Amino acid sequence: MINFETFKLESLRQRRNQLLKDSDWKVLPDSPLSPEKRTEWIEYRKYLRDLPETFDFSGNVWTDAIIESRILPPPPLEQ
Repeated sequence: MINFETFKLESLRQRRNQLLKDSDWKVLPDSPLSPEKRTEWIEYRKYLRDLPETFDFSGNVWTDAIIESRILPPPPLEQ
């Protein structure tokens, strides 16, 4: 049986993995983004990769909306 903490962590990982996959092209050497914008995406993706290990789940209400609005940082703005 899976416990609620494990479920929350897995939900976060799944969403994080999708965001990383969707933004892969933005950090490739041949990306059309400016060097500054590419750096922003590299930093954003590092935060996403570190997130499951750095987030304190205790006391947090858990919904998809919470994941999107409070836990995951907004992506860099497009130019």
